[in-house]
Amino acid sequence: MNRKIYIILALFATFSFSVSAVDLKPYENEKGKWGYADLEGNVVIEPSYETAEEFIDGKAKVSSKQKFGIIDTLGNVIVPLKYANIGAYNKYGLAQINSGGKVEDGVVTGGKLGYINEAGEIVLPAKYDEIGFFDKTNTAWVKSGKKYGLINISGALISEVKYSAHSTFEDNGICWVNVGGVEQADKTVLGGLWGYLNTAGEEIVAPKYLSVRKEFVDGISWVQNSKRKYAYIKESGELLNGIFYDQIADQFSGNLTWVKDDNKFGYINIQGEAVTELKYDGAYSFSGGMAAVGLKESKKSPVMWGYIGEDGKEIFAPQFESVIIKANKGRAFVQQNGKWAFADDKGNILSDFEFSVVSEITDDAKALVSTTPIEAGQPVKFNYILNPEGKKINSIPYNNIANFSDGFALVSKVGDVYCWIDEDGKEYFDNQYTKAGDFVDGLAFAYKDGKSVYINKSGDAEVIINTTVPVFGLPFDGDYALVMTEDNKWGCVDKAGVVVVPLELSVQAYAKYLLDNVYVKDMKPLGMRYVRLMDLYKNTNKCSITDVLPNESWAY
Repeated sequence: MNRKIYIILALFATFSFSVSAVDLKPYENEKGKWGYADLEGNVVIEPSYETAEEFIDGKAKVSSKQKFGIIDTLGNVIVPLKYANIGAYNKYGLAQINSGGKVEDGVVTGGKLGYINEAGEIVLPAKYDEIGFFDKTNTAWVKSGKKYGLINISGALISEVKYSAHSTFEDNGICWVNVGGVEQADKTVLGGLWGYLNTAGEEIVAPKYLSVRKEFVDGISWVQNSKRKYAYIKESGELLNGIFYDQIADQFSGNLTWVKDDNKFGYINIQGEAVTELKYDGAYSFSGGMAAVGLKESKKSPVMWGYIGEDGKEIFAPQFESVIIKANKGRAFVQQNGKWAFADDKGNILSDFEFSVVSEITDDAKALVSTTPIEAGQPVKFNYILNPEGKKINSIPYNNIANFSDGFALVSKVGDVYCWIDEDGKEYFDNQYTKAGDFVDGLAFAYKDGKSVYINKSGDAEVIINTTVPVFGLPFDGDYALVMTEDNKWGCVDKAGVVVVPLELSVQAYAKYLLDNVYVKDMKPLGMRYVRLMDLYKNTNKCSITDVLPNESWAY
């Protein structure tokens, strides 16, 4: 019987203690000293501290004589009260400590930093000037003086404190490091030697290079040696082919890249194998399966241009005055006697040499061209669209023409009126619009006879903008469109044509801001007072754009 009573009493005592441990709160006595009391006000830990913080996971930070330590719920000292500061425990169970720092008005300056664990044991001695946060690699950088080292979550130093600078780890677990350089305030680094480090603290490339690429792309980076020559390097730290060149491309384009040595260009593949000789006088990266290459017949002759394919073979031997650098979808432009022609990646010239101005090639292998030279200082205008076969989609030239959008291309005709054409060059809709825009999601802005509307693909006015002043409208983004008056004032309309943000904003972004941050709250058209509030906000940045001022405060 007595034994049973003892067990019950023991259990009761344990239960009582666990509750009181959870419920302890900081308590200040009449002398300004802090301790802890339970919820009934009973003092559990006598007030003897200058400060006392809440218990978290059974531990609380306390201070005396501006020195901090940690106690448990019984008042036992886990961490001696000797630190200028102790930070909160992180998810790894580590808390930062500051030893030797000074506390003034709650701010800690100076001192050395380290880490303790939840048992109060020192896992990283307090001897560092800076300690960074642990990142996803479970490592953090420490700094002593002007040098960095790397620690793991056990507090172990896994790389020597010797680096002048470092980057963050990439997804491949590699970062660059610098030895002997000088880190600037903006984190740029002057001088020194560069290498690469992994998350185990191992130098996969010892800092011995004048420079390195700051990140790997598709597993490849580059390094520059003491002779200022370049080589590609793999994530393993092994040079791609062991060859240093005078110049190389910043990164591979697809499976190939150009390299230059002894003033001649050639191409290698991602295995480091040569796919062309080093014989060209000019070379560019691949684009659209083609790379522009140039060659001189003699030192005094001009460079003539052509293209190679991804197999390293010449699609066009260098023979043209110029070629475009950015081929796309197996299409390009080549120039002869000052005129351009459309070409493909099979070595075919698809059009006559008749174009004075050409555009970039679109992802559907079309391009804009002009047979009329552009005068200096004048905007570029195109009068034809070429299809992928190099044929003109429109049979007559236009004043200006845009790329296809949503199945139609906007064109400007004589008299500065607009219509749209399809991919067969057929004109659509009334061609007396004096303002117009691209079709997007089945709607295009159009204006004539004082009416601003959005037409659909049948040419019907689906949205009629309710405004007395002429406007130009951008495409709808969902249910709303940004519109602009002739005096460059911006606002927004909905698909019922209602002006929901007044046409009074001087900057397009301000109208969009009011739409996204103010209008959407009540879904009611905004008054002028919000425009004025926007002016206050952008000019002073001292009030919230969502402030609601009484209507009588505004003369609108």
